[in-house]
Amino acid sequence: MKKVDVTASNLRPVDDVMGQYLCADVDFQVTSDKDSVTLNGMMDWKLTDPNGVTATQTVGGETNYDSVEVGPGGNKSGTVCFDSEGTPGDYILTFEEGLSFSSEKASWSAQL
Repeated sequence: MKKVDVTASNLRPVDDVMGQYLCADVDFQVTSDKDSVTLNGMMDWKLTDPNGVTATQTVGGETNYDSVEVGPGGNKSGTVCFDSEGTPGDYILTFEEGLSFSSEKASWSAQL
């Protein structure tokens, strides 16, 4: 993306007492020397399953993705999780800065 390098990896099923989830590790490195990136918890990430159903991030599973502002040159890592039974197949994980006027998105493919 223009002002930040975003990576997502390790899509995996997670079961806990609250339910079944798919979780992924995410990392942000702000590449701009003047712009910040605002991360908005439940609004930034979406997961599309093999049936074409798109879910927004949940607070369950291993989620530890905060609502924070990451300044120029800064970085932030976390885990995002989605309610999911983990149907085998191809998934698309999409990031879009929730409170930005930019329509720029980043997407990753993963298979379970």
